Amino acid sequence: ADPEAEPPLSMMGTAAVEDIIDFSPGAFVQTGRPLDFALQGEGFFVVEGPNGPLYTRNGVFTLDAEGQLVTMDGLPVSGGNGPIRLPPETVTHELKVTTDGRLLVGNLEVGALEIVTFEKPDQLLPVGVSLFQAPEDVTPTQSEAVVINGSHEKSNVSPVLELVRMIEGMRQYEAASNALKSITESVQQNVRPAGG
Repeated sequence: ADPEAEPPLSMMGTAAVEDIIDFSPGAFVQTGRPLDFALQGEGFFVVEGPNGPLYTRNGVFTLDAEGQLVTMDGLPVSGGNGPIRLPPETVTHELKVTTDGRLLVGNLEVGALEIVTFEKPDQLLPVGVSLFQAPEDVTPTQSEAVVINGSHEKSNVSPVLELVRMIEGMRQYEAASNALKSITESVQQNVRPAGG
């Protein structure tokens, strides 16, 4: 080993950490809105993005002027055979959704939510706040997730837990900073210029 070589970052007290997205489910909130959907189990709604399919667990949807089911950002929700478009006379409170994602107005099926899953969802790449894109070599499969109508999934992040973690991190930083300051002062006191 080369004695002049730089030590690895992990030996110097720092190390690069890979970003990991936690896809564990959050709590469900009943909204009563007929266009709010939550997924119980592993799965993602498919959304038609400008450059191909995008995936989300955020099932808070609305209708655009043409009666097309869209995300709050206006992206069409995919029904497997293209965007889901409700008949013009549809009243949203009459819309029923089965647990497998079929949309019914009365007894007439008007579309079906495309719901997929991934063997390794951690390979998905974030696009914005709640949308994800699959790398070209990653293919989704049909999900067995259950659709819950009139509800949406809350974030799986606990603000209290994250605040505690932030405080712990600040304390560790302060302790390391104080230790470095003490070491620096000690070295300055013990190292004197020769021949002074």
